[in-house]
Amino acid sequence: MLATKSGVIKILKNKEIDPVNRHGINLKEYLPLFLKKNSKISQDLLDSLNLDLANDKLDELHKRYDGGCAFRYDATFYFILWYTYKKYKTGICLLGFKIRGDKLLIVQIQGLRIDYDLFSDRKEDVKKTIKPIMSSLKWERLLVKVVEDWARKMDFKKIGILQAKHNEYFVNETEAIDWQITRNDRLKMHYDVTAERMGYRKKLRSKYRFKNLPKT
Repeated sequence: MLATKSGVIKILKNKEIDPVNRHGINLKEYLPLFLKKNSKISQDLLDSLNLDLANDKLDELHKRYDGGCAFRYDATFYFILWYTYKKYKTGICLLGFKIRGDKLLIVQIQGLRIDYDLFSDRKEDVKKTIKPIMSSLKWERLLVKVVEDWARKMDFKKIGILQAKHNEYFVNETEAIDWQITRNDRLKMHYDVTAERMGYRKKLRSKYRFKNLPKT
């Protein structure tokens, strides 16, 4: 894996490659597979979506996504689903990961936080684009599937998803107040439910659920 990892890092740290061109993934093949039943999202809106493979230390993400993205970046490398509305490039959701040997570890699965102070001049955007996209896509599973296929192509042997209770924002449930309980539930849905539905299994004394990545 040493040579493979070196090649992956070389790709991820290549400033000459635009993030939208780093991964070699055809997003259009995935989107129909992760539409919710009875979704009413328009084809034009689906066609407006793009996928980046970004490096937080290289790509100046706060500048790149001037229309907003995740509230905070917890990893170094990210797959980010985004679109442009008028002049704003907006990150809808992201998956952050780390690399440990022949393992790819997913440590962040997060959707755009709609802060109405930030979006005060974009109410039409929120109503016509952001909300329809987020409510129509099984976006957590979409991103995990994209990452699985990319990791397999890069010769990773195993992929892990952090358990919600090990996320730094998770609060001990015996101490949590109402809004923290709500956030805990959201973290469980993003991490634990997504992992279980996609075949990841707990490993004794590990913070992660894992899945092997056999070659196809």
